[in-house]
Amino acid sequence: MLCNLVSIATRVGAPRVVPTRGIPYPTGDPSLDPEKERAWRRTLVETALVALSTPVDQPTVFDGSQTSELHD
Repeated sequence: MLCNLVSIATRVGAPRVVPTRGIPYPTGDPSLDPEKERAWRRTLVETALVALSTPVDQPTVFDGSQTSELHD
């Protein structure tokens, strides 16, 4: 689940949670220049892919630090 309300997502039992930005732009950030926003979105998608491929047995938050696995 991509969401900005991580505490609620984990409380209701979402198995995999990827934090996003604020409520109006969960998967974007209009305050960033286009190049930086594209890089941020890529990290978001890579984090979601890692989350989907990781076995979990309880709600787990994937913060983006796991994306380095994709570049090894």
